[in-house]
Amino acid sequence: RGSSRAQARWFFRGSIVATGSPNLSFRRCGVRRTATTRLGLAIKAPPALRDLPKDLPDSGNPAAMATAPPDVLTTVSFRVKYWTTWGQNLVVVGSHAQLGEWDVRKGIWMHCEHVGSDELLWTAKATGSFHSHFEYRYAVVDGDMNVVRWDAFSRGASFTPRAIFTESESPLPDSGKKKQKQKPNRDRVEIRDTWESTTHPENVFRRKTFRDVVVPDDTAQSAGDSGRRRETLVGALGQMNVSMNASTNASMNVPMNVSEDSASPVFHAPPTEIAGNDFVTGTTRVRLEVRTLRPTPGLRLHAVGSSQSLGQWDRDASPAMLLDTESRTWRLDVDVHSDEFPVRYKYYLKCETKALGKSGAHSSLESGANRVIVPLGWSESADGDASGDGARNESEKESASKSHPEAAHSIPGFPSPLGAPTPAASGYGLLNENPGDTRDVPFSWHEQPLANEQPLAPGRESGRRESSRNAPGSGSVSGDIPSSPPVSEPSPSNRWVGPDSRPSRIIARDGHFRFPSPWRGCGIAVPVFSLRSTHSVGSGDFGDLATLVDVAHLAGMNVVQILPVNDTTVHGTWEDSYPYSSVSVFALHPLYLKLSPLLEEAALVAGPGRAHVFAALRLELEKARHALDLKEVDYEATIAVKMSIAKRCLKETAVRTTFLESKAFKTFLQEQQGWLKPYAVFSALRELFGTAEHWRWGALGAENAFETVARLSAPPNGCDSGAGSIHDAVVLRYYVQFHLDSQLRAASAFAKKKGVLLKGDLPIGVDKASVDTWMHPTLFRMHASTGAPPDQFDPNGQNWGFPTYNWDAMSKDGYEWWRERMRHLERYFSAMRVDHVLGFFRIWELPGHARLGKMGRFRPSVPIRRHELDENGLWFVDRLCDPWITGVALRSVFGDRDGEASGRFLEETGIVVPSKKDPGTSTMTFRFKTEFRTEEGLLDGDAFRIRDGSPDWLIKETAELRAGLLKLQHNVCLLRDAEDADAFYPRIELGTTSSFQELEPWAQNALLYLSDDYFNKRQDTLWRENARRTLPALTECTGQLVCGEDLGMVPQCVQPVLEDLGILGLRIQRMPHFPGLDGEFGAPSTYAYDTVCSPSCHDTNTTRAWYEADEARRCRFAASALEMRGGVFPSPPAYRAEHVEPGSSSNAFAPPKDGVHVQRQGDAQGRRRGSIDDASARRPSVDCGGHETGRRESVNYDETADPEKEPPGVPPAKCEPRVMRAIIRQHMASPSALAIFPMQDLLALNNLYAQRPASEETINDPTNNKHYWRFRLHLRLEDLLSNHEWLADIKQLVDEAGRNPSEFFAHAGGH
Repeated sequence: RGSSRAQARWFFRGSIVATGSPNLSFRRCGVRRTATTRLGLAIKAPPALRDLPKDLPDSGNPAAMATAPPDVLTTVSFRVKYWTTWGQNLVVVGSHAQLGEWDVRKGIWMHCEHVGSDELLWTAKATGSFHSHFEYRYAVVDGDMNVVRWDAFSRGASFTPRAIFTESESPLPDSGKKKQKQKPNRDRVEIRDTWESTTHPENVFRRKTFRDVVVPDDTAQSAGDSGRRRETLVGALGQMNVSMNASTNASMNVPMNVSEDSASPVFHAPPTEIAGNDFVTGTTRVRLEVRTLRPTPGLRLHAVGSSQSLGQWDRDASPAMLLDTESRTWRLDVDVHSDEFPVRYKYYLKCETKALGKSGAHSSLESGANRVIVPLGWSESADGDASGDGARNESEKESASKSHPEAAHSIPGFPSPLGAPTPAASGYGLLNENPGDTRDVPFSWHEQPLANEQPLAPGRESGRRESSRNAPGSGSVSGDIPSSPPVSEPSPSNRWVGPDSRPSRIIARDGHFRFPSPWRGCGIAVPVFSLRSTHSVGSGDFGDLATLVDVAHLAGMNVVQILPVNDTTVHGTWEDSYPYSSVSVFALHPLYLKLSPLLEEAALVAGPGRAHVFAALRLELEKARHALDLKEVDYEATIAVKMSIAKRCLKETAVRTTFLESKAFKTFLQEQQGWLKPYAVFSALRELFGTAEHWRWGALGAENAFETVARLSAPPNGCDSGAGSIHDAVVLRYYVQFHLDSQLRAASAFAKKKGVLLKGDLPIGVDKASVDTWMHPTLFRMHASTGAPPDQFDPNGQNWGFPTYNWDAMSKDGYEWWRERMRHLERYFSAMRVDHVLGFFRIWELPGHARLGKMGRFRPSVPIRRHELDENGLWFVDRLCDPWITGVALRSVFGDRDGEASGRFLEETGIVVPSKKDPGTSTMTFRFKTEFRTEEGLLDGDAFRIRDGSPDWLIKETAELRAGLLKLQHNVCLLRDAEDADAFYPRIELGTTSSFQELEPWAQNALLYLSDDYFNKRQDTLWRENARRTLPALTECTGQLVCGEDLGMVPQCVQPVLEDLGILGLRIQRMPHFPGLDGEFGAPSTYAYDTVCSPSCHDTNTTRAWYEADEARRCRFAASALEMRGGVFPSPPAYRAEHVEPGSSSNAFAPPKDGVHVQRQGDAQGRRRGSIDDASARRPSVDCGGHETGRRESVNYDETADPEKEPPGVPPAKCEPRVMRAIIRQHMASPSALAIFPMQDLLALNNLYAQRPASEETINDPTNNKHYWRFRLHLRLEDLLSNHEWLADIKQLVDEAGRNPSEFFAHAGGH
């Protein structure tokens, strides 16, 4: 304790130190009100307790001098920017009683005002005791208080209340004057939040497994020190008890957590509590928070700005921030005087480790406009102008220039941002010293902010985050909040509405650090079975994946996407080639087993005495390799060879014994026994019974599955020969799965080493005759089937044959079956495609007797109730639900063969009705005979069976008869619910049926109204809630990047939910996602960042085949989509990676005229606002002759072509390399996070590779549920790997689009 002047105030702070001994740590600080200098002194010794002055406040009250009396309340103001549509409102809801305790209807209703022309500022206040930790979140609600959308993350905060005094009322202990009665005002705190959207480009780095692959561990690596270790070192500096830089009037009060990142991408913003015992009268404590989810090893975040505490734009005087490595949030507390508002500032990354070069010599200022803090209590005239980031005064620019003569951006990969408040000189690499700068600026421990030991409060449980959502909201956009001061500012005293309005604390949560460019990747898609190499046998195998990874890596790509690799062995025939019909969601397919290492390992274990046996096996293997080197995969022959050789290897006693006793296998069995034992026993019983239909296994069926597995997976006793043979089959499955797992994990590790994402595929369904339905029958609706409704590709719809899910049963254990699937797949993959993600909203369910996909309905769904039909006068339910078959209809469908059809398959009802076709006449009505009333009875019997070698006319007539009867069977308006007699569902496309067309007009109108309501209105809430219950089971348990295949009949609620959960959608150019806006073809330049774009996929024909199939469509595509002019395909717009943080209080960049803009985040409408609806950027689409077609498409023209005068010309009839190059370049330049190209499309870049007929390159025909999946590349991977010209061509396309991962994370040290 020392002498002090009259205007000095002393306070005391103490806390327990968690060390080996119960020492106490105390920090004594003096604060001068007349200046902003804080002097720090650290004392750590128990004897200091004896020296404490008697007149200091009680140490048990850590905020005795500054904390308000218990009756003083805190008013917390919430502020966030978000653009809503009419009828929507924002509500802040949280765990605190004042915030509704997570009940949205009891939350605080927010009020909005326009800020500029396209931004809304929402504000709300809550008054109460907020000294305990609470969490809160923003919700967009509709007029009925249904939640439309949540912001991405819950946030935490806590505020110790403190008394606020005016200058005349402030106690002056040493003044000698009589103390006046203290009249504390209400404490006031502002929280300035940034609306958090999971679609923000930086949020891809929340996925740990993904991040560990795409961010090389040796980024900025030096002296054998890993990037993660250096990053933790820099972030943990705040844990040390250090003095503060005298120029920094701040202290950090949150300790750094340096634990490993959680694999779960669920983010809980850390709690906020600003020190309650060092409040400086006349100042406001400002907490800055910003995240860098992207790893920044060796770099530390600083804040530089206009206030004295932020260095007044002098980077050398700017304070460093502290990193919480769990949430990856940087924090900084500073004190700001009233006359320093508005505060303008930016963040920048600075090299802080000598191992990476001179400390502080390299820095990277974030891109975009200045951030600004304008307290809510200020008059609008004081906010400043809207001149943007470049409007700093000249003194600031001069100061920045003097303090940093080196480059504004000396970290490679961080190009100079627009308007950065530093000179725009070019810089040097992070590992290279600037040859013109010989300064050595060592890192100083004393330049770091002071850290207080305040533990992080625990986050709210994930289950509390669930709530209802209703309809898409709009994306937030940046507006006209000023980012720099006006030339003349009013007096600070006039900026507050009143003394009560001055906030004691402001928390500015600024979202993400604005890196100059988002991560964007690209890659190859090809099924494993389609690969061909010099060593593969019959099909590709897991060993070939390493070569494929090399191909992608040398081409500059960083993604390899494959189809599902689960075992699909159900029938034992080529029908098992369907990769989406899993017999086990965990087991790998024996088709992908690489035999040569298996054979060599077995030969080594067996020893020289069995060399002749393995010599014969090698010879057999070589013969099979040549015999199966076919144009397409021979599925049955390939499986037979691989299983035969594996079985004979295991038959060797030494091999079997060594395998079963090996430590590696025992570990594998211990870890994977939950699925491995049931799968092995199931496979053995399938071979024993000759069928996988376990409901035909008698006592060994599903009701006794667990007991059966336990008994048959155990080693048999010596006298049970039957059990011994079954156990041999069980061990064989162990053996094959062990080696498959080892080979796929080796391929995955190789891909990770190369920085290549291995992207898997999660099938939506399982086969009815599968291990999973045998072990867990209650999770499935076995009497129903899964499919897809009719669409432009298949008018009959699709019937996949999978059972639908019993979501209620799955929810009882938190959807653990799904969680286990995702966790298991993470064993191999760093990214995952979720097949038919729409099924998690609703699935197209068909009755078990259906064979086609037309007569289904969505499940779950809100049905049409009988009382609704009655209210609309539709009481004749049987007429609407039964096939409407009249004599007139029979004549119309079958012509002269109507008698044959009615005689064999129909019977008269006895009811005669007036004929609409011939007024004044009557016609008889018919119904199907009992045995033909279902598709199963009609199609599976012998009614249409004909002998082999029958004449063509008989085959044709039989097919026509079958098609006509199916048409009559489908001639209904409503479908009954077999489980609820009062529930009905409109038949899809009911308006096309004669049953509907023969109704009275009023009945037609009533049915159309109910049908439209069913398909387009009443389901949204139910489907959204179903997805929000089920999809988090996939996203919250994994660190993989999750992508969803969302093609088909897409409900309105789908995109907002996928955005909220951070699931990337799929965009196929020929299948526009928003047909009413996109036109006939999608425009890759308008795709949102949170998408995967591709010219084609395995469920479509190849781009080459599609392009060549239709001349008229080809002309339209070349003119409007590829923007061909004069026969020339122009380059696509250059990609520009300017992302504006929504709600960042900075001016938005206008969409650039010379490039593609990364769309501002939000829902589809918000993201399309600046691109699709921008009429000034559009021109009429034209056909080959130069005539307008009436569609409006976004067109960018080549400089050599006049878009107003020169017609497109006639495109090539064949998809030549220049055509394919234009298509690929267009997708590469898109804002999509991933651009994935089927291997067939990449091969079309080379004339020699495109000689194969395009029709032979189709992988799947979705219209054929008996399709044989057997496509195989006609080129060997080794040949592709050696074609440097082809690889260089692809790499050039990757590089010019900025998708090369090595360039993105490169530094001058060379990676």
